[in-house]
Amino acid sequence: MSLLFHKKRSKQNALDMDDVFADALNLSGLQKESLEGKKVRLISSLNIYFLSILFFFILAAFSVRLFDLQVLEGEKYRKISLNNSLEKNIIFAKRGIIKDRYGRILAFNSDNLEDIDVKGELTENVYKRKYTDKYKGLAHILGYVKYPARDKNGNFWREDYEGVSGVEEYFNDVLNGKKGAQLIEKDAGGKIISSTHIIAPQDGKNLNLSIDAKLNDELYKSLSSYIESVSFQSGAAAIMDIKSGEILAMVSYPEFDLNKMTEMDEGYLKSVLSDKRKPLLNRAIFGTYTPGSIVKPFVALAALEEKIISPEKKLLSTGALKLPNPYNPDKPTIFRDWKAHGWVDMKEAIAHSSDEYFYIIGGGYKDQEGLGIKRILKYMHLFGLGEKSGIELNSESAGLVPSPKWKEEVFAEPWNIGNTYHTSIGQFGFLLTPIQALRATAAIASYGKLHTPSLIKDAKRPLLELPFSKKDFNVIHDAMRMATNIGTARPLKISGIEIAAKTGTAQTGVNNERKNSWIIGFWPYKNPRFAFVAMLDRGDEHETGSASHAMMHFFKKIIKEIPEYVRGEYPNYEKESKSKDEKKLKKEK
Repeated sequence: MSLLFHKKRSKQNALDMDDVFADALNLSGLQKESLEGKKVRLISSLNIYFLSILFFFILAAFSVRLFDLQVLEGEKYRKISLNNSLEKNIIFAKRGIIKDRYGRILAFNSDNLEDIDVKGELTENVYKRKYTDKYKGLAHILGYVKYPARDKNGNFWREDYEGVSGVEEYFNDVLNGKKGAQLIEKDAGGKIISSTHIIAPQDGKNLNLSIDAKLNDELYKSLSSYIESVSFQSGAAAIMDIKSGEILAMVSYPEFDLNKMTEMDEGYLKSVLSDKRKPLLNRAIFGTYTPGSIVKPFVALAALEEKIISPEKKLLSTGALKLPNPYNPDKPTIFRDWKAHGWVDMKEAIAHSSDEYFYIIGGGYKDQEGLGIKRILKYMHLFGLGEKSGIELNSESAGLVPSPKWKEEVFAEPWNIGNTYHTSIGQFGFLLTPIQALRATAAIASYGKLHTPSLIKDAKRPLLELPFSKKDFNVIHDAMRMATNIGTARPLKISGIEIAAKTGTAQTGVNNERKNSWIIGFWPYKNPRFAFVAMLDRGDEHETGSASHAMMHFFKKIIKEIPEYVRGEYPNYEKESKSKDEKKLKKEK
């Protein structure tokens, strides 16, 4: 009967009374303890009513509280919620230490993180940059930095230390290291709940300069004291190891206070910017000056290499070289020497700085062939004159060696023989930086090794071998030694040291009322090791002061203070007492 029921249901999809009676027959077999066959009572309408009221009051309470939070006090809690957050803070790395070649500390950091006030913008947790005041003359070498800085809203607009000049600028990425980051959790009241380092900072690398801070200090003091005692306004000087190209000293006068510049002392900054002597100008690498007669040894080497004259051949210096004027025979063109030297050979011409001799071998005269401007340009550039030296400092000037192309562009005039004469003695638009003159002088002293100068100890920099014979270099060596013994560089004829040198003087100003004074040279004469240059800017044309006298004071000082340099050796400073800065660094480590 049951089977018949299912068949009928599947066909009719309906329930009839036979099904009910069929299931009723099975009631006695249900398990009541498992609630089988239990009669279910319906929920009363009264219970549903009370539950509805309860849910209504709960919903109303939530609605009232939501209205209070979002409408009545919404702005208050919005501000609180903004402060209740995770913040990512910068962790600044310590900037690398800068030392001289003997490990003396020149630039270092404060022991602890400090709050730095940068023009009213507070920067927290920064290591203050400091510079030694024990040694003078380092400002243009080291440079200074700007600190990371926040705006008035507390956001960093400069997130790193920024080197402004010197090696601080050139090696900024090396010295800076890598900053880290920290997550700070704050509650709604702004209190720090916890902090976590997510990126650890990496301190910057230290820098070992080629500079001897003590030698540099002596050079600066000698140069500055001499300039202040005469009419010159400014100057620069430098010393190079001719075997390595390393710069041992490089100064520019006047200089500036690195600590005050880093601290952005507004009063001091205004005084520096208003100073007519331009203390911020690094004259050693950026200042370009008419070289005058210091180019004569290089012109002489070019003449020897081109075999247009022998060192022994004498030329007559009458005090003026006269060229016929085809337009007016009664008014010849005159190229004056500073004095009549008589008959002079190459060594004598260099020692006594005969202009007339170099007019002739530069441009030619009568039966004496001259180099001509093309060959002069070739050899000047071969020595790196009129080109950047490649020293590790930004903003280096290239200078200028005059050429027909340059004259056409600037003056819209063709080149003439007079221009070649003046170029041969370092005039007529000729411009050099002291570092270029030093590099070229070191090449003469080292018998043709043209180093790329370096401010880093033991740096491997490019080197060129110049195509001149040792015999020709010896001619120039002897001539420059003669200049100190009987010639224009006699102030450097000093007992206790043998120096070979060449002087140069160039007139400046509208009426040639001012002068620049140069000297280049090397020592020891018989076994050269160090080359030097000094340039004094804008002195009184009628005053006898010169760069030779400034360097005379320097050499007399190192004979007493650092005699090892006189012998062409490096000094031993092991017994030198450590400065306070050095002790601080050891404590910090």
